[in-house]
Amino acid sequence: MSTIAWPEDYVTSDGSGLNTTALLSDFKSSTGLGDLTENERKIFDATLEATIWSYPLNETHRLFSLNTISEAPRNRLFKPDYITSWLNKNSTPAPDASVYYMTAWLDLNRIDGRDHGEQVLQLPANPDGLYYILAVLDSYINTNGSLGPRTAAEINSTSPQYILLAGPDSPHYKGSHTTVTIAGSKLNILRIDTPRAWITARFATNTLDAEAMAATRAFINGSRSEPGSGFQITTLKDFKSTGTVPHRRPKHEPNEGIRVEVARDLYGSTPQRAEHYFKQVSEALTLNPIPDTRTNSFQPPAYQVWIHNQNSVQDQQKNPNTIYQPPSALSSRRKNDLNERFAAIGLNLEEGFQQPANWTTQERQIFQESYRFALNFLQKATDDASKGIPLLHHGWHITNNHIGVYPNTWKSWLVRAGAAVEGGAANIPNDAVYPTTQRDSDGLQLTSTYNYRITLPATANQQSIAAYAPAQGFWSFTIYQPNPGNAYQPFLIENAIQNTAYTPIDETATLTADGRIKTSKPPNWNDSTALGTALLTGKEKPSIEGMEKDTIYYVYSAEEVGNSILLKLASDYQPTYSNGIPVGGEGSPTQPVSLKGSAGSTLSFGWINPVAQLGSSQLPGETNATTTLATESDGSINLLLSNLAPDTNRQNWLPTPLVTNAGSGHPRKAHEFEVMARYYWPTEGDPSILDKKHSPGFYKPPAIERLGLNRIKTWDLLSQSARQLALQSDANFDSINPLNSTSPFNDEVVGALLDLRFLPDSLEGRKTTVNYSYSRNADYTNQLFFYAIDDVTGSINGLPPSDSEYLNEAWSRRLQPDAPIVADFDSTSKGSIQLTAGQLFAPIINNGKGQMLTAFDSANARDYRHFDLLSGSSFAFEDLLNGGNEHDRNDGIFTITSIDLSAP
Repeated sequence: MSTIAWPEDYVTSDGSGLNTTALLSDFKSSTGLGDLTENERKIFDATLEATIWSYPLNETHRLFSLNTISEAPRNRLFKPDYITSWLNKNSTPAPDASVYYMTAWLDLNRIDGRDHGEQVLQLPANPDGLYYILAVLDSYINTNGSLGPRTAAEINSTSPQYILLAGPDSPHYKGSHTTVTIAGSKLNILRIDTPRAWITARFATNTLDAEAMAATRAFINGSRSEPGSGFQITTLKDFKSTGTVPHRRPKHEPNEGIRVEVARDLYGSTPQRAEHYFKQVSEALTLNPIPDTRTNSFQPPAYQVWIHNQNSVQDQQKNPNTIYQPPSALSSRRKNDLNERFAAIGLNLEEGFQQPANWTTQERQIFQESYRFALNFLQKATDDASKGIPLLHHGWHITNNHIGVYPNTWKSWLVRAGAAVEGGAANIPNDAVYPTTQRDSDGLQLTSTYNYRITLPATANQQSIAAYAPAQGFWSFTIYQPNPGNAYQPFLIENAIQNTAYTPIDETATLTADGRIKTSKPPNWNDSTALGTALLTGKEKPSIEGMEKDTIYYVYSAEEVGNSILLKLASDYQPTYSNGIPVGGEGSPTQPVSLKGSAGSTLSFGWINPVAQLGSSQLPGETNATTTLATESDGSINLLLSNLAPDTNRQNWLPTPLVTNAGSGHPRKAHEFEVMARYYWPTEGDPSILDKKHSPGFYKPPAIERLGLNRIKTWDLLSQSARQLALQSDANFDSINPLNSTSPFNDEVVGALLDLRFLPDSLEGRKTTVNYSYSRNADYTNQLFFYAIDDVTGSINGLPPSDSEYLNEAWSRRLQPDAPIVADFDSTSKGSIQLTAGQLFAPIINNGKGQMLTAFDSANARDYRHFDLLSGSSFAFEDLLNGGNEHDRNDGIFTITSIDLSAP
C-alpha cells in the first residue's frame, strides 16, 4: 500500500469518489480474500468510503461521551494546570508541550421554548496581547470559530468580551446579524453548525519557567475577586438574568473511578468491529444532523471560520463574491449521492445505520475486513505523510491549505479523516501550520544514533519572535517518538528530562520518620501523572542517606497532606512497550530507594522541566527567565538534537530517544524520531508558510542537518598528559568537536566505537593505551575484542557488515586475540588494551554459544541490535539471540576510564 501520493491518488479522476480500485489489490493481498462478487465489491467500496467520510464524526461522538465523564461535564471548561509531557497517558497524538490547553464539550441543544441552548463565553481583557487561539469545532471537526489576538480587531481586547455560542436551534444562528445586545452588554455571535461542539484553546507560555506558567494560569483561570477575569462560560438564560458570566472554580484535574473506566472501555478507542462503529456513527448523526446550506446572504466576521477565510494568502486569489456556507453543510444532491454510495452497507445520513439482514457469512466478513482495511489505510497514510518526502521542502511535510476547515470534496474528506486520526483538533492555517518530518537534509531517516542540528538564521528588521521564523504568535520545535499502530502516537519522550538546563534547584524537602520526604505541593501538581514525575537533586551531597547529588529520581508514590506531599522516590523508570517501542505514560517507577537519616534532614532539589520542545518562548527578550536560548556570533540559533547531553549550550539541546531500558524488542525502530515545527499566527510577508508550496515566496522550515554518529567521546577521555601531547601538536586541538562533523549514514550501527581518528595528524600511528572497566551481568562467559574498521558504517577494507563473510573477517582481525576482555559473573574487571592512533575500532563479542555479535545490525543474526550506547564513555550489549525474552542489553557493560598516549 503506497501512500506517497496521499491524498491525490486515492480520489477518482473526476473527484466524485474514492479510487477504491487502487486499493482493491492491497485489500485482497492483506485479507487473503479472492475475487469479489459484484455485491461484495459494492460492500467494499461502501465500507471504505463510509469509514473515511464518517471517521471524524465518530471520533467527536466518542470523545464527547468520554471526556464529559473523565474531564468536565458538558458546557464547562476543563483547565488543566499542567503541561503535557511524556507521562501523559492516552492523550491526543503529538501533544503540544509549548502551550497550556483548555477544552470544553458544548451541548447547544434547545431546552424549551425560552431556552434554545445558547452559551455565553467570556474572553478576559488582554491588554498585554498574550497569545492564544481558542478554536471551536463542530462535530465534523470543521472549525467554526477562531478567537484570540489574531481576530481581536473584531473583538475589543482591552476589556472582557462576551461571545454568544449559538447552535442550530438558536434564533441567532439563523439570522445574519453578528452582534446582539443583551442585559446591556454587546455579545459577538459565533454560529456553531452542530448541536454538539468542541472547544480547544492553546495558550502560549514558557513551559520551562515556573513564573511564566503561573502567570498564564492566572490569565486562564481568573479570580473570583476580579469580576470579568479569566475564561468563563454560562448559559444565555442565566446571562439574561444577571448580565454577567460568573467566575467558576477551575476544573483542572481529570476524574477517576468506575464511571471513567466504563466510559474509557466504551469510547476510549475506535471500535474494532464494523457493526459497532457504524452504530456509533448512527447515534452521532442523530445527535448532530448534517447542517443545511444557507439561502440568505451573510457576511461572516473574521472569527467565524469557513472555507474562504482559512488561509489569508491563498484565499485572496478566490472569488470574493462567494456566498458564505457552513463548512459541514451539504446540499440535498450531495446527501443523496452519499446515501447511494453507502446504501450497500445499510447507512443513511438521515435514517442511520441498519446492517442488511440478508447478508451471507462471506458478505459480513467482507464488511468487517473492509472496515479494518480502511482503518489501517488511514493510519498508514497519516504515518507516511508525517515522515516527509525526501529532499522536498527540506524533507518537511507541510499542510497549509484546507486543514482545520475542509471543502466538501473526497480529497478533503481524506485529509479530514487523516486529521482525525492525528487528534482531530487541527487549527486552520491562519492560526497555525505544523510541518513534520522524519528526514534529515539528505532525505534519510532521523535516528537518535546520530546527532543533528537545526540552524535558525536571524532575520534583520524583525521583532524577536519573527526574527527566526515567519510567525507572530510563537514558534517551536518538538521531538516525538513514532509508534506505528498505536492510536496515541507519536509520543513525547522520557529522555526530555535529561536536559536539566531549565530546572532550577529551588525546592527543599525534609526526611520524615517513616523514610519519606516531605515538600510543598507545586501549584501545577498533576495527580494523574504524579507517579514518574522527575526531580533533580542539588550539587551538594544530600544529608539523607540513600540519595546522591546531581541525580535524577522519579516519584514512586505521593500522598497529599494539605499543601504538602509525602514522597517515596525511585532511581529508575521502566517503560511499557508496544511494538518494542515505549508507550507514553504507561510505564512505572522501579522499586523505591531506601532513605535513612535523622528526621528533619533536608534535601535541595528541583522539579524537572522536561525539554521536549524549544522555541520563541525561550528567546531572550521573550521571557524573564534566567535561562534562554544561546545565540551565535552572527545572531543565529543552533538547536542540537542528540540523545546524549552536549558539552556546551545545553539550553539549546533537544533530547532524542535514548534506548537503554529492558523490554525494547525493536531497538532500531525505537531510535527513530519525528520533529514537528509549529508556526502560530503565520506572517503574510515574503517568505510565508501560508503561500502556495510551489511559489518562490513559500517558507520552508530549516533543514535538519545530520552531524556525527553519537559515539564514545574518546577525545574527552584523554589523560592530562595525553591531552598536553595533542595540544603540543596542534594548539587548536580542543576547539573542534568531532561530533559536529558529518558521519557517513548507516541506520544499522550503534556508536559503541572507539574513535582515535580525532588526534592531530602528527600523532597518527602512535600507540594508545585505553584503560577500561568491564562489568558482567550474564550467565554466558562473553569474550569482548576490538577490530579496526574503515569508517562508522563498519566496512572492513570495503567489505560491508551485510556481507555473509563479514563476521569471519572481523573475527580474524580482532586485536589481542589471546587476551579477551572478560569478567566473572556479577563482577567488574579492570584492564587496558593497546590501540593505534588514527584508526577507528568496533567491538565484537563471542558469547561462547556459537554466536558472534557486533555493533552493526546487518552483521548479526536476524539483523538484531545487540548494543546500546549508554554514555559518552560506556556501552552495553545483549548476548542472547534476538534478545531472548529480555532485550535488556546489559549483559556486559564496557566503560573507558582514560586514554594514554605513548611518548615520542
